[in-house]
Amino acid sequence: MTGSPSNILDHLPDGWFALDVYRESARKWDWVALMIDVDPDDLKTCTCDFPALFYVHPKDYRPGDRTARQCWFRVPGKHRNKDAAWDALQDLMATRRCGTALVAHVMPTTTVDENGEQATLN
Repeated sequence: MTGSPSNILDHLPDGWFALDVYRESARKWDWVALMIDVDPDDLKTCTCDFPALFYVHPKDYRPGDRTARQCWFRVPGKHRNKDAAWDALQDLMATRRCGTALVAHVMPTTTVDENGEQATLN
């Protein structure tokens, strides 16, 4: 993750879904999770911004009236790699499961190339 997200929550928002985890800064063991307030399967039919839009294939993106909100959540603890941070987030969400908070690990389908253009991942 380049730069640090400007707004990081320290509490897990109820009813939100985790898309992925990112290292908060280079060569550190601190991680943040990208959270959205819609089911990841429904993200393609919502208006959304980057970075959540990276998780929607451009061919499937049909934005509707609903706008997907997103936030960053600080994953508690120190984790050596992405899998360990993801597992810690899953464990936290499982213990805090208040009915609707779910975890869905979705791989991004697009990225930004060296020219700043959106590129599709294969």
